Amino acid sequence: MRIVTPTQMKQIEQRGAELGISTLRMMENAGSAAATFLRKKFDVAGRKCVILCGKGGNGGDGFVIARKLFGWNCDVTVVMTDGLPKISDSQHMFDGISSLDIPILHYNENPEQIKQLIQESDIVVDAVYGISFRGELDELHRDIFTAVNSCTAAVAALDVPSGVNALTADFDPNCIKADFTIVFDSFKPVHLFSSDLPLLGELYLTDIGIPEAAHDGFDSPFVHCDNDILLHYLEPKPLNSYKGSNGKLLNIAGSLGMAGAAVMSTDAALKSGAGYVTLAIPHELYPHITPHLVSPVCLLLSDENRLDAINKAAAKADAVAIGCGLANDSNTAAMVLNLTEHCPVPMVIDASGINALAADINIIKKAAATRILTPHLGEFSRLCSKSISEIKKDRISIAKNFAEENGVILVLKGANTIVASPDGMIYVNQSGCPGLAKAGSGDVLTGIIASFAAQGIPAFAAAVCGVYIHGLSAQLCSKRLSEYGMQPIEMLEDMRIFLAQNNR
Repeated sequence: MRIVTPTQMKQIEQRGAELGISTLRMMENAGSAAATFLRKKFDVAGRKCVILCGKGGNGGDGFVIARKLFGWNCDVTVVMTDGLPKISDSQHMFDGISSLDIPILHYNENPEQIKQLIQESDIVVDAVYGISFRGELDELHRDIFTAVNSCTAAVAALDVPSGVNALTADFDPNCIKADFTIVFDSFKPVHLFSSDLPLLGELYLTDIGIPEAAHDGFDSPFVHCDNDILLHYLEPKPLNSYKGSNGKLLNIAGSLGMAGAAVMSTDAALKSGAGYVTLAIPHELYPHITPHLVSPVCLLLSDENRLDAINKAAAKADAVAIGCGLANDSNTAAMVLNLTEHCPVPMVIDASGINALAADINIIKKAAATRILTPHLGEFSRLCSKSISEIKKDRISIAKNFAEENGVILVLKGANTIVASPDGMIYVNQSGCPGLAKAGSGDVLTGIIASFAAQGIPAFAAAVCGVYIHGLSAQLCSKRLSEYGMQPIEMLEDMRIFLAQNNR
């Protein structure tokens, strides 16, 4: 999967022109590919199609579509949303339809007539902005897009639905809500948020003839994960393995009223391969934990021995997880800050651990080893001192900047979880389902990531692979138990079945 920014896409197009394919030919190819998609998807002959065309390159693609559909006996109307085209390629394509029997209407001259046409149409093509949209829609565009969103026609957007920012995935509330988005040449960052942005509809990637060499030299910060990449890191265990060689994990979790978080995170760590798991819990939780967990060693903590016992255990571990179900109190805060600074092995910090860091985030810069933070939006808001609404407007950049500035791996949880590394790499997760939206899902994720880190998988890969298999397992579990009925701990069985089927 190739992902490029809007700026990079324009540079790739320019490089393609230098390699012999003109921008006019690219426009012809893009419009032809989109028209072919519509012809295959629908029986376009005799259908009513309204094509909304802007003044830039996206509008030029729309003119090509109009010409192609007209040739296939589709009843086509072109609507100019912003006046006549402003760039030469689009002007050329506009001239190509001007001599045909295709009605060309200007929205500001005939708004009510055009709204009626939209309501009566079978297909609406959005060729207004594409990847160039920034900011907010003006009144005219909100008016026409509202008409599109209220019609019963199938709506196809070119590259990106108009009103959606291709780089940040922010969108105007009145943006086009597409049933299909036809993506040209390469995916853009916004396309990674298909779970979080259902307004993208079904994505269809099409080739527009740009030579492969035109993409060389454009380094993308985005990484991809799928089953093959996951299984590359989860290699079969060596025949001479023993418990100590398969990763020693210390999981500091649980408090009165939150024993389940300790159970779920520990069970996840065990079932994702860690060879030796120590669960550090308050001594009063022991009778409540043992009926549910028999595999881990339990380190029983009291107020008197807490810090000393934890530090000794951490020194013997390959990785540490902290935060799942811990009490939000001064003792927890002191322990989290101490370990964050001094623990010599990778740490996964979740829940109450993140809340403790929010009070003194600068201590993370003193950390003795890699730190992986796994906040949801509310927790991240406290960490970075930005509102949730501000974060939502540009999750990628804000997550990336936070990871770089603080030297951490950030796992920003959500429908499309983002993993950001200190060196600028970004992963936007494509697995998962709504069944994950339950208390305890984060505890399971923490256990998986920490287990992978303890087994020696590099920290960023451990986070990416942990997020991916967590979502994949949820998808499998939802098919077995339903998104309504599935519980976080139950998807561990689906994870084990998946790994068994792949000999891991």
